[in-house]
Parts: sequence; structure tokens; C-alpha cells
Amino acid sequence: GNTTSNLNDLLPDNERCTIAAPSDMKPRPYSETLMTQIQLMLWKRITETKKQPMEIAKIFVPPVFIFLLIISMYAVFMGGASGSDGSIEVFLLPFGFWIFAQKVVVYIMFEKYNRLHEAMKMMGLKDAAYWISYFLFDAVFVGFIVSMLCMICSTYGLFNHANLAGIFGFLWCFFFSVTPFSYFLTTFFDSPQSSGQITIGILLGFYVIYMALSIETASEGLQTMYCLFPPLAFQLGCASYQDGYSGIDTGGICGMMVRYIHIYCVQSLCTLYVLYVHYTVYYAIYTF
Repeated sequence: GNTTSNLNDLLPDNERCTIAAPSDMKPRPYSETLMTQIQLMLWKRITETKKQPMEIAKIFVPPVFIFLLIISMYAVFMGGASGSDGSIEVFLLPFGFWIFAQKVVVYIMFEKYNRLHEAMKMMGLKDAAYWISYFLFDAVFVGFIVSMLCMICSTYGLFNHANLAGIFGFLWCFFFSVTPFSYFLTTFFDSPQSSGQITIGILLGFYVIYMALSIETASEGLQTMYCLFPPLAFQLGCASYQDGYSGIDTGGICGMMVRYIHIYCVQSLCTLYVLYVHYTVYYAIYTF
């Protein structure tokens, strides 16, 4: 190769290298490298989950418990599943899914705080592989299982006796939107301890906002704006199953939750850029 020839020119005749670099060595395509890294990162998440089964149970148990609690409330106060009108779901269901968003934020912050993400990047990990693999695990895999379990619980007539496939699609779309929204929240935190507490506070704030503004009775234009935030979109989607609801239908809410995923990605990149510039300027001013 050219490199070997250039080195040989600098050596005496009796010390020149006669071994040339293979001419057929080519760099791996970007797509192939990306897929390999995604597979390795998914293997990493699955292996960690197997070692800590209680952590994944903390995500599965709360929503199933809330669903069973709602079934019990309908049985006690409204004479069983036949009295289900979708009125209780909008008030109780959000509490069952808060733990998922909190766990996603804390996990990302743990790796960020301990510089594990930075170490993996130094070893060649691509940012695209990191975030795609985590999205596939959190939103696609975990979200699918939780949505399936909740759908099974809904066979008792929840969501005003709605179609089970529609309920499953609504819940899974929520996971698709709240996962990148949780990634976006991690750009504002510095430690995993504070991030978990503040995330619950943010979700509680959205819950209070929904109740205070009566979003289910707002105009469709305002509802479209509120759907930019997955916690509000989720409650609005729960309210859409009620008989007296006249706003955006459930399918429209699901479509917006999925379409708005790119907004959280852009917001995360812009926030990281602003923080990078801020700390760079701060370091330059107060160091020099």
C-alpha cells in the first residue's frame, strides 16, 4: 500500500518491510456498523434487565394494579362492568404510567452521571445506535408488553366497552410518545436522584393542568396544542372514550402522539446545543 511504500523510503535497504497491507480491506458500511451496535446495545439492556427483575416489575405492576382498581370501583359503585362509562379512567390511569417515565429518565441519568454513555462513545458507539436501541427497548418492547397486559385487563369493559385492539393501539402510541419525551427531560438534569423526583413533580403538574383547564371541553385547536405533551394527550385520549365527549377522537390523538416524536428529538438536540454553548462560554470566561 502507499503507507508501506512511504515508510520503506525512510529505511535502509536491508531493513525495508516487504509485507504490504491487504488491498481488499475496506471500512464497514455505516448501516452495517449501526445495526451491529444497536444489536449489542439491545443485548446490554436485556442482560441488565435479567439481572434486576424487580426493576422491570416496578414498570409492569403499577398500571395493572390501577386497571384492577378501576375494575373494582366499577363493580362496587356502578354495578359491575356494565356500568363502565370511561369516567374513572381519565382520573386514575395516569398514576399507573408515571413510574415508566420516571424509570426511563433515571436510567438515562444514571449512565450520564457515571459517564457510561461518554465511555461508550469513546469506544466508538454512535449516538444514533444508543438512542435507537433504547427507544426500541423502552417504547417497542416494554411498551408492547405493558399495553398487552392492560388490554387484557380491559376485557372487563373498561374505556366504555371500547374495542380491545383500539385500546391496545392507544396505550402503545402513548409509550411511543412518552419515551422520547422522557429522553428530552434528561437534558435538564444533573443527577439520577433529583431527576426521578422532579420527573414525578412534572407529571403531577401536567395532571393538575389538565384538571384545572378542563381540556376535554376545549376547542380542537387548543386540544391539538395540548397533545404536544404526552401526559396531557394521554388523559385527553382516556376522556375521548366517554359518551359526552366531542373533541378530537382517539385515532386523531394517537396520530398526533406518534407524529410529534420528532419534535422531542429536535428539542433535545437544541437543548444540548444551548447547554454546550453555555458551559463553553462559562468555562472560557471564568477559567481564563
